[in-house]
Formats: sequence, structure tokens, C-alpha cells
Amino acid sequence: MKSDVYIHLKKTDLWKLKIIDSSFEEKITRKELVRGGIDLMFATALKVLYKEGEITFDELEKCWNALPDYLVEKLKKDIGIGVI
Repeated sequence: MKSDVYIHLKKTDLWKLKIIDSSFEEKITRKELVRGGIDLMFATALKVLYKEGEITFDELEKCWNALPDYLVEKLKKDIGIGVI
């Protein structure tokens, strides 16, 4: 599913994106920055929902498949899964 969504950003938001962009060695598009931000917020939401008992482990596992591997590993660490 694809849809076009346009978001109006404030000057402060654009400034923040510029700072974030400057932290990468390689060139990154705003689209990639926004997608990365969504992934970070999604991972945080999963952590909170799981810790509060709002989602089951099975639901958590289904959802984390939509995240990049490095965020899955961070999420597992944050909630104590697979930690020795």
C-alpha cells in the first residue's frame, strides 16, 4: 500500500533534520530520515506496550519483523529478551 502524505514542517523541524543529517557520513535523504524516525518511534511504542502488558509476546514478535535488525536487537535488549 502506498499513499502520498505531505507534512508541513516548521523551521525548527527542518533545522533538527539538518543537524541529524550532518551526523551521517554518507548522503541521506529526508525520506530516509523520516523512515528511520518512524522505525525508532515504532520500536519505542512496542517496548512500552509490551512492558505495560498491552501486547503479548506473539504480537510483539509479529511487529518487530517490520523493524531493521539493529532495532530488533536493541528492543530485545531493552526488554530483557535473549540477554544472558
